[in-house]
Amino acid sequence: MQLGTDAGTGLVLSGVPDHFEDLLALLDGSISLPDLAMIARSYGIEPETALQLVRGIDAAGLLTRPGTPTATPTQRLRIRLIGAGVLGLAVATALLRAGISRLDIVDPDPVDPGIHPRPGLATTQAEALRLRARSRSRSEPNRDAGPPPAIQVARHWNKPDHPPPDLTVIAVDRAEPDRAIGDDYVRSDHPHLYVRPMQAGAVIGPFVLPGRTPCLGCLDRVRRDADPAWPGLLTQLCRIRLPVLPMLAAWAASTAAVQIACWAGGGNPGSGGGTFELTADDFELRVRPWPMHPACGCSWIS
Repeated sequence: MQLGTDAGTGLVLSGVPDHFEDLLALLDGSISLPDLAMIARSYGIEPETALQLVRGIDAAGLLTRPGTPTATPTQRLRIRLIGAGVLGLAVATALLRAGISRLDIVDPDPVDPGIHPRPGLATTQAEALRLRARSRSRSEPNRDAGPPPAIQVARHWNKPDHPPPDLTVIAVDRAEPDRAIGDDYVRSDHPHLYVRPMQAGAVIGPFVLPGRTPCLGCLDRVRRDADPAWPGLLTQLCRIRLPVLPMLAAWAASTAAVQIACWAGGGNPGSGGGTFELTADDFELRVRPWPMHPACGCSWIS
């Protein structure tokens, strides 16, 4: 008998008595192991044999207790989100579905009715997204029982929140984000992840863990080494808004949420050492590695 479908966690039992599969099907949380042992005789199975097999299956981690919540690494995260445009909306939706406990939204720009068509009394993008996110969170059918997430507007990206966020996601709709944001977070040893548009596409990363992974300053220095005109071009790109296809915004948001879950679970997110790029030209995922630049002071954090 084989239990589980994954080669790493599945279990193969040999010498299993006849009808044990039918007996095992009774383990739906409504009967105890002693009761199961008593029922085993009616299936022609010795009670001790049945108990040994069930205990072995339990020891392999293949039994779930009734009412056991399915915990995810993101459940207790407090996240600051900079940007409430197309990408910010998609990221907020993905993070709330991932079960984060708090979302602080930063975007003082006036409401864009093309993104938030029914903003109510909101006057800023952040306020409009907060109203929309709260409404969606209350009606989310798949959210585990528990307190709803705290969704609020933060006045500025470096506003001292109490308690402070665990992570900031910078998801502006400009071709390049304001470098002052990342510089401040690197100096304060604050993890942050970039989600931004590119021509006909979207980019995830870098996932900056100060002192451990390249920051945006590292990327700028690598680009400047290859193209001395990059600093001048960067100034222009920080002012240009780029449209993002809804499908690519959804991809970027879900990928960002998975990268955050990896980090929250103690893993090493792939975007920590590079960027993930996807465009509507061919929808082919490109992973671009980036090094920590020796001239960038972020490496001194460690």
